Amino acid sequence: MALIEWIVSTARDNPLPVGITAAGVYYFWPQIKTAFAGGFPAKESKPTDEFLATVDSARDLINHLDAAGDYEGATAARKAAARLFEPQEKK
Repeated sequence: MALIEWIVSTARDNPLPVGITAAGVYYFWPQIKTAFAGGFPAKESKPTDEFLATVDSARDLINHLDAAGDYEGATAARKAAARLFEPQEKK
């Protein structure tokens, strides 16, 4: 509750900077939300496996493309993600 009271009192004293900050957060919210979509790792957590992180990112991309209605892009992303599970050829 103290945070809300501080914001309200600051907005009364300095409406222009608070308004500019609020407009910036509103305008850039998709980028802010995307930057922290994975969340913050716990203090003692082990580093994430690179392969699992790639699979999670591919799944998020496919879900995003499906939600946006880009079914061709989602199909291409599914095909690309399927390649993650193909055995690598030795040279």
